[in-house]
Amino acid sequence: LARTLMQPASVTSFGLKCAGWAAPLVRSRQRLQATSGNALSVQLGGAVGTLAQMKGKGPQVIALMAADLKLKTPLFNWHTQRDEWVALGCELGLLVGSLGKIAKDISLMGQYEVGELAEPSEPGRGGSSAMPHKRNPVACMVALAAAQRAPQRVAALLATMPQEHERALGNWQAELAEWPGLLMSAQGSARAMAQALAGLQVDTQRMRANLDDLRAALPPEAADEWFSPALAQHAAELTHTQVSALTVLNKQTE
Repeated sequence: LARTLMQPASVTSFGLKCAGWAAPLVRSRQRLQATSGNALSVQLGGAVGTLAQMKGKGPQVIALMAADLKLKTPLFNWHTQRDEWVALGCELGLLVGSLGKIAKDISLMGQYEVGELAEPSEPGRGGSSAMPHKRNPVACMVALAAAQRAPQRVAALLATMPQEHERALGNWQAELAEWPGLLMSAQGSARAMAQALAGLQVDTQRMRANLDDLRAALPPEAADEWFSPALAQHAAELTHTQVSALTVLNKQTE
């Protein structure tokens, strides 16, 4: 059952919804590989970015340092050139947002009144000591909390980009303060949603019941228009097409 503006709308397939969850993650994987390849480079420019104190051996020192740390050798000293570094932060923010979208959908579909999805059930997970009937979506909670904080951290990184001359006064120090929280948000969100999706419980009978209940409440003409078997078949075919495309796209990053 597709939902628009928080209300039940028409027929879709759960597979198509899952493909919609996966597509941004595949794209994030591609972009993160590209941006991290650019951003994770050696930062060594000497006192003012000229390598003058290294008496002509600066490039060799950088190359050895890059090899030892398994980092890229940069073309330029980037003490105050923050574009590639901040681009990586932006991509992490996008990843956290995409994971948050999945978490929001799962948490809404897991509400008792809807009952179509549930996070994995295991002792000590998602229960309530005061209300034993509750089944809290704790993985979704982690991802949604991360999605609330990541945009502010990314915005803070962007705000630090206008850095003074060859070494900034305050801006790069402010930038450093944001990275731990952003990285923890991205890692925590990805880990939480990986666990939730691996054991996600799907109640297909409840999905069908919710769809049938809405169809029964509609006038016959509207029910035939928005809940015909042909729409379900189209959704299934589209799911197959999109999953095939995502599989090819994902293999390109392996």
